[in-house]
Amino acid sequence: MPRNARKSQSRNCGNKRKNAPLGKVRIEIQDGSSGMSPYGGLWPAVELFRKTGLPETIDSSIGARRGRGYCDSDHVLSLVLLNLAGGCAVDHLKDLRERLCFDSLGVPVPSPTSTRNWLKEFHNGAEDDKRGQGRAFVPEENPFLSGFRRVFSRLLSFSVAEAARTARTAGTAETAETTRIAGTTAKSSPPRGAGGRAGEDRKRDCRITLDQDATFIETEGSGSLWNYEKNRSYQTFNTYCPEHDLVLASGYRDGNVPPGYGQKEELERVLSVLPDEVNGVSLRSDCAGYQTDLLTYCNEGRNERFGRIFFGISCPMVREFREAIRQIPEDDWKPLDSETMVLKDGTVRPAAEWAEVHYFPNSLSLKKRGPDYRFFAIRDPRDPRDPMNPKGLGDLGEAAPHGGAKERARQRRMVEEATQLCLLKEIEDDLDAARPEEKRDERFMTLGGRIYRTRGIVSNIEDGEDGSLFGCFDGEAMDGERIIHWQRKRCGKSEEIHHILKDELGGGHVPSGSFGANAAWWNISALALNIHNLLKRLLLPAVYGRSRPRTLRFLLYTMVCKIVRHSGRTILKIWSGDRGGALFEHAEKRLRQLCCLLE
Repeated sequence: MPRNARKSQSRNCGNKRKNAPLGKVRIEIQDGSSGMSPYGGLWPAVELFRKTGLPETIDSSIGARRGRGYCDSDHVLSLVLLNLAGGCAVDHLKDLRERLCFDSLGVPVPSPTSTRNWLKEFHNGAEDDKRGQGRAFVPEENPFLSGFRRVFSRLLSFSVAEAARTARTAGTAETAETTRIAGTTAKSSPPRGAGGRAGEDRKRDCRITLDQDATFIETEGSGSLWNYEKNRSYQTFNTYCPEHDLVLASGYRDGNVPPGYGQKEELERVLSVLPDEVNGVSLRSDCAGYQTDLLTYCNEGRNERFGRIFFGISCPMVREFREAIRQIPEDDWKPLDSETMVLKDGTVRPAAEWAEVHYFPNSLSLKKRGPDYRFFAIRDPRDPRDPMNPKGLGDLGEAAPHGGAKERARQRRMVEEATQLCLLKEIEDDLDAARPEEKRDERFMTLGGRIYRTRGIVSNIEDGEDGSLFGCFDGEAMDGERIIHWQRKRCGKSEEIHHILKDELGGGHVPSGSFGANAAWWNISALALNIHNLLKRLLLPAVYGRSRPRTLRFLLYTMVCKIVRHSGRTILKIWSGDRGGALFEHAEKRLRQLCCLLE
């Protein structure tokens, strides 16, 4: 046999031996503890929690525990780590306590019993008699629960300070590069648009947007009430800041309360605790925010600190507003985007169009010299031939037998939309499938002989307003199209935040029948999301900027570490070759560069 053939045969035999199944594996169980933790990747979150000054703020603002034992910051930190680690119940603290092994690093984990007793401190029992089915009432927060608002404010203050420091650093680096290219000395005045605009950029960063939206937390608990979707639930009304990717406040309420109930009062509470660095706010909301007291409060500048607040709020499609839309000439409709769509009859139409509506509701026209309100309408064409007849779509289960969840959801939307189209009075004569018992969706209208799905927006932003105040940094002024785009940026993001809180963190779990305890649990889940968002934005590479908690839980949070004690020192060992080691090292380098808020 040739020598090359013998080498090849020997190599193949070696591979077979290497891939062959092993025999009996010897297992050794040793006494004592290994000192290893499967949650070593949570340590950057612990350091960031301390770097922001949250322990001191929590202990001083909440104040539910002032005696011996665990303090408020210990309880909050342990529950934040529980959310990031994937736990969703108070009983999971026992497993976290055994696996985290951070006690020697100054991170105690209270027992489930101690945590339950601590959560009960947030309940305001004096308000229980005012709650009930058929009553729109939001219990007043006790001093412990309202302390979470100041905790969220501290996180926003830290984020604003870091954004300003980053802007100054970038301006200094750009100035140095410009002077190097120009061959001038470092003492020359910074050029316009570089370091000279650092103060302007900092001021711009201090203007924030408030996105307000509500969500249900479904539960079968004895303390929950029925909502309009015929489910027992609690409800949270959240205020989110997209510029810093932070939840700023969260009001807890019963499921039977209307989503927009008390929104003006909630906005006032949010504005009262915003840090001093914030010098301007704007508001976005869905149709629940279309309330006379809220609109007049913002437009008439009744807030002493911020004055007139710009807003963009969805407008309900009431009969008077629909009639005003019908009066718009066809030539006044403008394309909203460059995107087009081809209908079944071959007609090419813009995918969406907009127009300003001359609409003057009585509730907003009480003052002769009051401020103006602008109303906009958006319409999307719908083909009357496809889909028109729900019978042509077939049964939902038969339409996409092999489709996934997205395909089934798409088919369901088609059936619902076709059903709504059947209910239009203008086409009922052409269809035998019209079902008057179905509730008609007021968004569908016939305009110019075609069927459209319409939506409305009310705003107080005038044409020519500085676009940089609303995230438009190209130097162009605001107009109707830009106002619509700015208002619609909130669409989807609020639902994403709610999904993360309820499905990827512990917010979807209701720990007890105590209203205040459930409210505190939800606020801590929102705080865990804020810590996660700050961590990925400040400590990780930009490629991880859109990573959700479930993703970082796999890539970073659940990496192995070992805690050893040597020469009176406690050492946390991380192996760079392990999964998440490079991310951990990058996070630690960035942590050392962060300026502590308490310094």
